[in-house]
Parts: sequence; structure tokens; C-alpha cells
Amino acid sequence: MQQKNIALPPGTLRSQLMGLADTDLTAVVQQSNNWSQYVASHEWMNGVAHKMKEIPVLPSEQVPQDDNNPLTRVDFPEEGGVLTYMQNFDFPYRGYPHYEFVDKIDINKKITRGFISGFYHAVKKKNYLWFITLLPGLWVFKAIVRAGIYVQYKTVERFRIKTNKYCQFIRELHRCFSLNDLELAGQVRDMVCMILEMDNAYRYRAQDVLPELDKNALRKNPSKELIRLLDVMISREKQQTTIDTWRLTKYGIRFYLSFDKEMRNIVVNTLLHLDMEKVKLTKEDKQFCIPRKDYVCGFIVNPNESDKVLIQSAGCMKRWQEDRKRVQDESTKAHENITNPLEIKRLDEKYNNMLGAVDTNYQIERKRLYELFLTYERI
Repeated sequence: MQQKNIALPPGTLRSQLMGLADTDLTAVVQQSNNWSQYVASHEWMNGVAHKMKEIPVLPSEQVPQDDNNPLTRVDFPEEGGVLTYMQNFDFPYRGYPHYEFVDKIDINKKITRGFISGFYHAVKKKNYLWFITLLPGLWVFKAIVRAGIYVQYKTVERFRIKTNKYCQFIRELHRCFSLNDLELAGQVRDMVCMILEMDNAYRYRAQDVLPELDKNALRKNPSKELIRLLDVMISREKQQTTIDTWRLTKYGIRFYLSFDKEMRNIVVNTLLHLDMEKVKLTKEDKQFCIPRKDYVCGFIVNPNESDKVLIQSAGCMKRWQEDRKRVQDESTKAHENITNPLEIKRLDEKYNNMLGAVDTNYQIERKRLYELFLTYERI
């Protein structure tokens, strides 16, 4: 792609970037001069903001110490979505989860989880007779839920991304939600789509489980089928806190959908129209699912030949990262208390050569596995 030498003064850089076409923006991002000025000023502003915060650095802003995969390119395909390329990955990440979006979405998640958990713990110790006396007032509870949905929708409305920038799965989900000609459906749609787009932990779980949906069972008994899918998801979870969240969600589905017919129809109609071929995890998604430590996707449990190669590739990357860390730790220890310049130079050359050998071996194995993967994909 030909680079654009576009003058972008720091004072007006953000507004000018927003006005660029996708192809021009992609080219500008790859420039070093004006972009580096923006990054420098942006980091300075972030430093001031972090100094003001009671919690200086949020989890979404932290970079893992073993992150050896810097971003190299961002593309905007004609068919839609955003592709984020990173070093040492054969396929791009489908999306662009910038921390500014992620932090705002995190508010919505905490509100939802807090509401479900708070309501559950508030009533579980009550006498069942007390609960029965509240049944005539369920319409009030429905109004509270609708108000909560509206509040969350308004928090998303200001910063939601364009529909054609969603990944394929979310574009399909957005399309199916839009088939419901109701204002409530639009609010739920925007809230759910933004959460799933910006939080791949939830998105990958949805893509993993939704293809197992039995649409006939959903028509007959929506709550039962949704609870069955949650049970499948729970069986693949590895952290107790997340398991507890899904169990509370099961109570919410069984209770709330039993009397909110409008919401039940929205959920059922949306899921019935999903094209599961557009929902399924792609090879791009799978390579990012495999290293997760909190969830085991179905394709990992029962892999086909292509999946087995992707799993091997993820293991190869992990060994490479471990080998690099081992060499770096050994280098740090060897350099301790060394002051002789010649000895320092000798050690530097030695460990640089060792790191080079580790990187070379990794690239050779990575290329072999990539070619093997393509072979299985063609079969």
C-alpha cells in the first residue's frame, strides 16, 4: 500500500484522522513521523490521567510482561469488520478492542452482573410465602429491568461503532436483532453487540456454544433450551467465579422470560434467524481461543485435523516465549556484578546469538505448521 504523506498537526490530529477514508487511515497509521507525534502526546495525556486516578492503571490498560506480539497493521476489509495484525500470529485478530471502548463496556457488564447477583442474594434467604406476595407486582420488576436496559443503552449510544465495523458474527447478530421492529430490541441489540464485539471472552464463548442451538427445541421451550446451552458453557468453564455467574444467569432466564413475553419473543426471533455458518469460530478466532486459561472451547476437546495443527502452533508459540524468557533471565543473571566492558560485550553477543537461534527455530516450526494447516484446509 502506498503511504500518504499527510500533514497532521498534533493540535488537530484526532479530528483529521476521523475524517480520513479507511484506506488513508490505514496508510497514515503505518507512517512513523506524524503518528509518532500523536502517540507521544497521547501517552503524555494518559500519564496525567493515570496520576489523577485512585486506581492508576486499569486491567484493560495493562500489557502482559510476556507480550511479544506487537501490533503491525490494521485493515478495514470491503466486506466489513476490522482486522488487527500482530507479529507471530498467522491470522489477524477480528476486531480492534481499544481500551477506551473496553473500559466503557466493562461498566455495562458490572451493572448487569451486579443486578443479577444483588437480586438473587436479596431474595434467596426470604420465605417463599414472602416471594409469592410479590407476584402481583411483577410488572414493576419488568419496568425496572427495562429502565436498566435503557440506562445501559445510553452509555453505549455515545461510543458505539459503525455496524459495518463489527466482525462477521456481530454483524449477523445485529441483522437478526434488527428483524424485531421494536425500540426495546434496538436497545438490547446495541448493548449486546458492543459488549460481545469489545469483550472477546464473551464473544468467543457465544460463538463456541450458539452453533449447538436446537432451533426446534427453542421454539417449543425457549427457557429450557437457553439453560441447556448455559449448562454446556458451564461444563467448559475453568474458573468458579464465571461458573457462578452463569448459574445466576440461569435463574434469571428461568424467572424473567417466564413473564416478559416481549423480551422472550425478541430473544427467540433473533436466535431463530441466525446463520450459524456466520456465527462459528473461524481459524482467526480459534488461534486466539486456544491460549485462554479460563475456558476450553468445544473444538479443543474434539479437534479435527486443522484444529490439531492450530493447537500445535499455539504450543509452539508458548514454548518460544518460555525459551526467550529463559535466555533473558540467564543473561540477566550472567551480567550481575560484571563491570569489564569486554566481558559485557562478550556476554551480550553470546545471549543475542542464543535469542536469535530461539527466534529462528520458532519461525521455521511456525512456517511448517502453517503450511500443514493450509494442506488440511484444502482437503
